[in-house]
Amino acid sequence: MLKVKPDGSNPRVVARGLRGPVGLAFDRHWNLFTNDNDHESRADLYAPMRLLHVTPHADFGWPRAGHLMPKSTIRSSL
Repeated sequence: MLKVKPDGSNPRVVARGLRGPVGLAFDRHWNLFTNDNDHESRADLYAPMRLLHVTPHADFGWPRAGHLMPKSTIRSSL
């Protein structure tokens, strides 16, 4: 999950390890929440499996989040 300025500049990683989040919500105290459906294809077609409170530096544990890098690492080691 990235945080960027309205113009798209200054991207920063807020949290990692999400597999199928669809949508964001803030409460009245500006706490950030999302869901994670644990599904790789059309996550929006599945009922939310988990509601997550997203905090800075959170890692929700999906080991292939941002999976392009691990795949390229695996390919280069073959």
